[in-house]
Amino acid sequence: MKPHVFVLTFVTVLLLPLAAIAAACGGSGEELSLEEYFRLIDNVGNDAGAAFDKRSIEPPAQDANEREIADYAHASLARSVTILGEARDSIDEIEPPPEVEQPHDQFLEALTTTINAVEKVADELPDTLSAAELGTLNQKLDTPEVNEATGQLGEACKRLQAVADANQIDTKLEC
Repeated sequence: MKPHVFVLTFVTVLLLPLAAIAAACGGSGEELSLEEYFRLIDNVGNDAGAAFDKRSIEPPAQDANEREIADYAHASLARSVTILGEARDSIDEIEPPPEVEQPHDQFLEALTTTINAVEKVADELPDTLSAAELGTLNQKLDTPEVNEATGQLGEACKRLQAVADANQIDTKLEC
C-alpha cells in the first residue's frame, strides 16, 4: 500500500467509528424520544462517514518533496480533526433524553479528548517528512493520549449502544 493511502486509511479506520456516533444534530427545544435521538445519530453518523470517505485532500505525487509530503500529513490530520470537531459541535447541541444523558455527556467529553490528542500529534509533526516517514504516521498516532482517548470514546459508545439495546431501539453504533 502506498504510504499516503495508508495514512488516510489509518486515520479513517481510527476516527470513522467515532464520528459516526458523534455527528448527531438537534436542538429543537423539545425533548427527544430515545428513538428520535438514535435516529439522528444514525442519520448524521452516515453523513460523517461520507465526509471521511470523500477524498478532498489529494495525496502527494510520487515525486513530491518532503515539505509537500508533510503538508499532506498535516492536512489529512487537520481534516479528520475538523470532521470530528463539527461532529462534537453537533452533538453538543443535542439535548439528550434523560435515559441517555450520562453516556451522551461521556461520549462528548471523550470525543473532545480524542480531538485534542490527535491535534497534539499533528502539532508535533515536523515540517518535512519523507515518504517512508509518512508511511509510519500510524506509529505517531499510537500515543498513550490517543489510545486512552479512543478507549474512553469506545466505552462511551458502548454505553450509548447499551441504552439503545435495553430499549429495543434498532441501531448499531460502530463502537
